[in-house]
Amino acid sequence: MRTLASHQQYFNFIGTSSLKIVNEYREQYDQLSRLLDDNATLLSLAHQDWVQLLSTSDQGRDGYTSEQLLRALLVLFLEGKTYRKTVILIDNSEFLQYFVRLGEKSTMDFSFLNRAFTALQAPTLLMMNAVLAGYAITTEMISGEKQRMDTTVYETNIHYPTDSSLLWDSFRTLARLVRNVQNELPHLGLNHRFHDKKVKKLATFIARNASSKSKKHNARSNKPMPP
Repeated sequence: MRTLASHQQYFNFIGTSSLKIVNEYREQYDQLSRLLDDNATLLSLAHQDWVQLLSTSDQGRDGYTSEQLLRALLVLFLEGKTYRKTVILIDNSEFLQYFVRLGEKSTMDFSFLNRAFTALQAPTLLMMNAVLAGYAITTEMISGEKQRMDTTVYETNIHYPTDSSLLWDSFRTLARLVRNVQNELPHLGLNHRFHDKKVKKLATFIARNASSKSKKHNARSNKPMPP
């Protein structure tokens, strides 16, 4: 069975650098290491998945503890590197080897590190995130009064963003949201009227005649919408 963590501790002989930026870099990892030690539940959650879904053995690369795998994955995401470059970075840095707590072990193979991350299930990651959020609130790192969101951008096919098309997209989105509010909260009395066909017709007319210099077309495009 995979070992949760090694009880053997190693001394840090790296010392302090004369460069401020290097010391700040190391302090970032030291703070992360203290956070992991203060929240043993994080390691326990990951360990449950790895015991069930990750191959184990007493020898070779599969002999790494769950703590070493978790810390190596944190290096991966903190550095923003690929699996290959992450293991190269760890193998060439005594400080990162100390953070991962490899001891005298060699660095794990990048393919094994990839399998370790793949074995972490979505519910486990959600629970780990909840543990971190609770710790941040308890230690007053965050207050919970404000929330900061980060989104991931995916490549997709979109139409050319002309002014008229963006206006039409904005109308469709706002109309959909207002309709949802009207359906879910009828007691608010938001009896708003929508002119989808007229707005779409106008957007189509603008798109087709935007480059036209005809006064007739310009006069029609400036015609006000009915209330």
